[in-house]
Amino acid sequence: GRPSHKTLTMLTLHGEGVGGGSTAGGDINAMINKGMAWDVDLVLLAHNHQKNAAHTVHLGIPTRGELRIQEKPRLFVRCGCFVRGYTQGCNTYAEKNLLKPTAIGHVRIDITFNRRHAGLLRHDYKVSY
Repeated sequence: GRPSHKTLTMLTLHGEGVGGGSTAGGDINAMINKGMAWDVDLVLLAHNHQKNAAHTVHLGIPTRGELRIQEKPRLFVRCGCFVRGYTQGCNTYAEKNLLKPTAIGHVRIDITFNRRHAGLLRHDYKVSY
């Protein structure tokens, strides 16, 4: 048989400091609000040096075949960083602005594809910090 292919779309950007990131819940809400206008599978943001993720589901329609409503998983991720917010003997940007300590490291996203009914492929995400 013919191999199945799936294209995942992604919005990636550094981000910006507006939108309620002073708490983990506020930051997740800000990520979702920024990414809602885009018809993408993954939204990857940086800027605040934190690591977190939120899974949501949005509705779409298949690009070919029978016209029907289809649930599609979407993942929003803050990607972490590689710079310390507080360092002994340094007056850092985080210290000057009373920011949260940074989440050093990256986020890993594992994507699995599972065959579903009617020959459609569904993808699921697993996020590791």
